[in-house]
Amino acid sequence: MRSFPSSPALTRTFCARCGSKLPVRWEDEVHMPAGTLEGELGVLPTRHLFVGSKAPWHEIRGKLTQESGSASPTDPELANARVTEASVGRVRGGCLCGAVAYEVDGPLTGGGITSCHCSRCRKARAAAHASNPFVSLDHFRWLRGEPRLCSYKIPEALRFTQFFCGDCGSPQPNVSPARGAAVIPCGSFEDDPGVRESRHIFVSSKAPWFEVAGELPQFAEYPPAPFPELSRPATP
Repeated sequence: MRSFPSSPALTRTFCARCGSKLPVRWEDEVHMPAGTLEGELGVLPTRHLFVGSKAPWHEIRGKLTQESGSASPTDPELANARVTEASVGRVRGGCLCGAVAYEVDGPLTGGGITSCHCSRCRKARAAAHASNPFVSLDHFRWLRGEPRLCSYKIPEALRFTQFFCGDCGSPQPNVSPARGAAVIPCGSFEDDPGVRESRHIFVSSKAPWFEVAGELPQFAEYPPAPFPELSRPATP
């Protein structure tokens, strides 16, 4: 286990080998990342917190309660400052501690964001699914911290490799020269990427406690065209 104090109230823990998020203690509670749990939990999602600072690329679908801030008046609004400077014509992102940062030419168009519900993605992101766009390497650049990246590939997996910051555990882009693409964890974006969620894949192995709401296309495993059109900057 490795830990990173993301705020005075919370220290986040993660597996130093693969980057998967682990339980954390907050006040007198232990918070369990649901994506790392297996099987039926006996409970279902009940609400969304901090929707006032949700990602612009994500639309909250379904009828669960939405709260703009914390569930408890004693918990502070834990908003982190940017780790990159905004730049015109660029979409930037990075890790929680700021050691790793990148940019892509943007805003992006084409391809969209794929949400994968396979068990590997759930454990790697410690969430119901992973959300990623595929960005052409011609338009991707590291700004800093590439040597701080750690990676883990499941031995029997054909493609699955998890990249994360070794200091704070934040998932980071998987740059694949063989595919000519960078697979970017959407949660690492600090700017609006321009593209939006476009489909769900591997819903046949989704978490039993999660309902895929909304009208986006759903595929039991890979769709007919496994990899979407690469996202590129919008044409001026």
